[in-house]
Amino acid sequence: MKTLNLFMTFLMSNIFFLHAQTQGNALHFDASNGYVSANLPSLFNSISSNDFTVELWLKPESSSTAKRPFSAQLDANNMISILVNSSNVPYIFLRVNGTYYSANTMTQIPTEEWSHIATTWDASERVITCYINGELVNTIHGGSSSLGNNNLMTIGSRTDGNHIFKGMIDELRIWNRIRSQCEIVGSMNTVFTVAQTDLIASYSFNSGVAGGDNTGITQLVELTGNFNGTLTNFSLTGTTSNWVTSGAGTMTENKNDGIRHTIDTQFSCEPYTWSDDIVYSESNNEATFSYTDAVGCPAINYLDLTVNAPTYGTDQVSACESFTWIDGITYSESTNAAVHTIANGSVNGCDSIVTLNLTINQNGTYTDIVNACNSYTWLDGITYTEDNQTATYIIENGSVNGCDSIITLNLSVSAIDLSVSTEGLTMTANEENATYQWINCSDELPIDGATDQSLTVTENGSYAVIVTTQDCMDTSECMVINSVGLPENNTSNFVLYPNPNNGEFTIHFTTIPENKTVHIFNTLGERVWETTVTNQTEKFQLSLPKGFYFLNSGTSVTSFSIQ
Repeated sequence: MKTLNLFMTFLMSNIFFLHAQTQGNALHFDASNGYVSANLPSLFNSISSNDFTVELWLKPESSSTAKRPFSAQLDANNMISILVNSSNVPYIFLRVNGTYYSANTMTQIPTEEWSHIATTWDASERVITCYINGELVNTIHGGSSSLGNNNLMTIGSRTDGNHIFKGMIDELRIWNRIRSQCEIVGSMNTVFTVAQTDLIASYSFNSGVAGGDNTGITQLVELTGNFNGTLTNFSLTGTTSNWVTSGAGTMTENKNDGIRHTIDTQFSCEPYTWSDDIVYSESNNEATFSYTDAVGCPAINYLDLTVNAPTYGTDQVSACESFTWIDGITYSESTNAAVHTIANGSVNGCDSIVTLNLTINQNGTYTDIVNACNSYTWLDGITYTEDNQTATYIIENGSVNGCDSIITLNLSVSAIDLSVSTEGLTMTANEENATYQWINCSDELPIDGATDQSLTVTENGSYAVIVTTQDCMDTSECMVINSVGLPENNTSNFVLYPNPNNGEFTIHFTTIPENKTVHIFNTLGERVWETTVTNQTEKFQLSLPKGFYFLNSGTSVTSFSIQ
């Protein structure tokens, strides 16, 4: 058997439509200056000869002073008052023809919780008896009490409006006889909506809208209409000093038969065995069980049982390669057989039983076969200069089934020599056993008939060669020729150093130049710098991009690089 106490509070607040009314209101006292006054019942005109019972529900809040939930005073010599001291211990004070009778219950009732207090007065025996939550409590003499105003009854204060109670009060009743313990127990959880024998005054506090604007509701209605109370100094808005929702233990209506009536609210997700030893497989609000309670009073327990069933559901999942489910298991294959129970996971408080319907898809695998010359930059951004069959690249969700696409590179790199040797006006491609096509770098057009391994130029310019082998084709870097028209077999008349350099270099001539003009060309044959030199050795600092350049002194040419 499994009972979900999680839902008990909710169900207890809603279940009484089966056997009783829903919970009503109470009146909140803020210990400031608000109290209720009413005419004094004639019962209290002769306390010396009249028996009575006074009972009420109260929920005290913390207070540093004593407070009085109930007072009735004929005159300075005849009064009754219920007091709760700063430690929440209830006291009962009576003054009968000038003599004090009092009872200290020595029982501390809890703060911020509802408690039921009942006291009886036996006029002939001059005996005060007290009950807290239906239990008889021992008492000792409680001393004397201060007095208030005459010929008045008040709720929530002394009759002069002092000692104001702090907390909530509900279901206050005055009987004109001594009620037995079983009678007190039997009716403490009921609400009276019709007159009862020997019931002199009954206040149910069911006025106003809980916590709302009740500024026009200043009367506390009494069941008989003879002792309606007047509210004084209440704000009647908000959650304090106003009509509020009660939490007193009233569960039934008009039960006054000396039998304790209780409701056993249960919630179960499977057949439930109750106190009567009957197994209930369905919801039930009719079963009763009679017994004798702890104080020896007859009692009837009413079953209010809600039986719900677990809920079932299917978790539809598609995953790639593997999937870890709520059961903590990692599945690598499709399945529709896995089942997991989520305790209390259903909206009705029962278990939720989930079946996994799992489809496992595989990642797509592909091979990218590539043949390249010298180097190849792949999808991963890496430039490869050698054969490679291990590099992989993942395209997330790139497969048609929504999984990843995993691509493996199968690369073959064919080496081709693109270097060119220059001797005078003749350039020779160093790659053997290939086909060749020389081009003019200025317009990137092929030179007619220039398909030999070597090319001798007749014009200054920038030239390159397209080399084609069996496996690949590539183009060399451009070479600059600026010596067409210069005397043959000329020798360089200067030295450039360092070479390579960072743009800062020195030129040293073999003889002292006479206003010699020197030029620098890039690999496209474009003149990018010139100057006139007059010294045998001169130092220069150029701001040119990194690359290969040619310096022409007019009679000789040398190449250099800027790094």
